[in-house]
Amino acid sequence: MPDMLMLINALKEESPAMPIEGDADSTLADTRPTPSSSSRAAHCKAEAEDFHVIHEPFWPVLVQILRNQDYSVVQQHANIGLYLTHTCMVCGLWNNRCQELHCHYQLHHPDLVPGIFVKSAQITKKVATDSPCVLCQKPFKRGHTCTVATQLAALMLHCMDTPGNSLRCDICSTDFETMALLHAHLHEVHEVPVHDWNAARDSIPSSNGCSHCGQVYETSAGLRRHITDGRCPYFNPGATCAPLNAVQKWEMPMVSVALSKQELTAHQAARGFNSRCTANYVVSTISAPQISVLTFSRRMVHSGQRQVKWSGSCCRR
Repeated sequence: MPDMLMLINALKEESPAMPIEGDADSTLADTRPTPSSSSRAAHCKAEAEDFHVIHEPFWPVLVQILRNQDYSVVQQHANIGLYLTHTCMVCGLWNNRCQELHCHYQLHHPDLVPGIFVKSAQITKKVATDSPCVLCQKPFKRGHTCTVATQLAALMLHCMDTPGNSLRCDICSTDFETMALLHAHLHEVHEVPVHDWNAARDSIPSSNGCSHCGQVYETSAGLRRHITDGRCPYFNPGATCAPLNAVQKWEMPMVSVALSKQELTAHQAARGFNSRCTANYVVSTISAPQISVLTFSRRMVHSGQRQVKWSGSCCRR
């Protein structure tokens, strides 16, 4: 019996120890770096390593497109266009329409929203073609909001490690100090509509009034065109949905009218007042500095050749 125990101990000393599953020192798989995470995210910012699009097989091709800024190449890769048309490149959520994708970004990825819509408008302008769009293959009649261009803009500004200037006009290579100046430049010089619309930011609650300048419209579609067509002189794309600086925000529109020296007159027939007494009462008792655009719904006051639009219920269009 002792001879048997000595033989067993001798065999244990000569045979190598078998690796135990789960031991960190037993396998090489636990210490090797994963090739996908290191190579695919090499061209991305650190915070973009978890983007859904990085793990797609066409990611290396998309990186070259973004680096060369040759966006028309997307039409040669149908899988890229189909993916960016409906799938959120951040989380992989499916979106059917462009409005759904925009709302999805504003709600779930608000840190990626600044600058992407104005950059998307420039990309759409640079690859402008007839219907259907060469990027998303969607037919259109007049204006077109391309979801592929929107996501390419988000990748260029917030994903790639290359420096991207969100305040530069890619059409004429002009730099601007603020996003509002870039919006005005695209509308006035290049006639490019920027579909940067946010109902919570751009409209007065429970009305169709513009929260930037106070202009009131009959429908929400009119207010939206007022913003996207660049007709608002005080549009601020960087405004928050719940501003705390209401006094400073309304100071410029109110003071510009309050300092007007022209006599305010109201036309009874054209403005639809119920009686002449009502018109005289409006003109004689209400002064411009006392009118609050936020508390009235609609009022029209004429100042010579210039129309100044207020909000109130004394008259209707």
